Amino acid sequence: MFGITDFVHENLGAAFVESPNVALQTLYDDMTKVSPLVFVLSTGSDPMGAFLRFARETGNSDKYVTGSCSTFF
Repeated sequence: MFGITDFVHENLGAAFVESPNVALQTLYDDMTKVSPLVFVLSTGSDPMGAFLRFARETGNSDKYVTGSCSTFF
């Protein structure tokens, strides 16, 4: 996997392999009833703390659903 990342970085640039910092408020503003916010995580990432803090700050502590799904081949 790291070889692919290096290849893309060298040939297309850092923008194609680095995740941009996005404020949860920006993501929240783009959500609708039919387009929910879904986090697809990679190893080592854990946005849950920031997500729970945001939910608390916006008065939505009781309005979210969490779950997980793992696929192994």
